[in-house]
Amino acid sequence: MKNNQNSSLMWAIFIAIVVGIIVIAIPQYATLAREIHVAEARDLAAGLTAVTAVNYIQKKLNSSHGIAIKSCKDVTNIMGNYLPPGYHISDEEVQSEMITTCTLSAPGISGVQFSIIGIV
Repeated sequence: MKNNQNSSLMWAIFIAIVVGIIVIAIPQYATLAREIHVAEARDLAAGLTAVTAVNYIQKKLNSSHGIAIKSCKDVTNIMGNYLPPGYHISDEEVQSEMITTCTLSAPGISGVQFSIIGIV
């Protein structure tokens, strides 16, 4: 009988430990997942800035190369009209030879800003 009580007590302690770990881990996981999502958006925004800079240089060196950038959304043309699902770019007009700040947004992210250079 005593062995059965010890076994039950051990199971109760094990279950309490597992439940405690789950209660602590779930909020930490949610926070980490959000931080990863924000970092992903920032990385994409930095990449968009770099891609438009390279596009600007290509078009300046040879007008038949590169893609005209007249609005923030034109950045997707450089990327083959692709943005990851759920991402959106603001639609500000971009003046030629001027740097414009655009906004990249995604579900749960209010907006990450990036800069582009307009060129026709």
